[in-house]
Amino acid sequence: MSSIRKEALIKRLKDPDARVRNAAAKSLDILDAKKNLEQIIEMYTTGDKKQKAQAVCALAKIPDERAIDFLVDALGSEEEGVQAAALRSLGEQKSQRVIQKIVDMIKSPSITIKVLAIDTLAKYQDIRLISIFTKLLSFKDEQVLAKAIEALGSFEDPRVENDLIKLLDHPSPKVRASAALSLGKLSIQ
Repeated sequence: MSSIRKEALIKRLKDPDARVRNAAAKSLDILDAKKNLEQIIEMYTTGDKKQKAQAVCALAKIPDERAIDFLVDALGSEEEGVQAAALRSLGEQKSQRVIQKIVDMIKSPSITIKVLAIDTLAKYQDIRLISIFTKLLSFKDEQVLAKAIEALGSFEDPRVENDLIKLLDHPSPKVRASAALSLGKLSIQ
């Protein structure tokens, strides 16, 4: 990183406006993280499962295509903790090019990973995902079903109203509660 850029940002840490101070601090954090990208990648490549998960979490804060590539790679890890950390990190990055990779994680045999994939996708607020979440409404596991219902509610799209009303009669109280809450989030036509 150029020392001129760093010095200019450091000066803005004393700016009279809080927005400028916050922006300068955030930029300095991002630049430091980018500077450490190679070390983080090395930790991911050679570390044990705990170090890999830590590296994946650190990659979430680096808006860099190489970081996103490593996060996508981490989705293929055999370690559920690494996959979970990668999903959370990709949710922070919100790179459009990885949506399909996250959708594919819904096919995981792990309920935890399915739920995290749905939660991550909901953060993207891409209306093309509504059809994917709607298909999950026939899923048997109540955790996955409840998370899909919450995701649908987050879009506030009244077109899913009838689907959610049907789920108010579901045998699981968790599913019924999620449906009721999501119905309250839908916009009024």
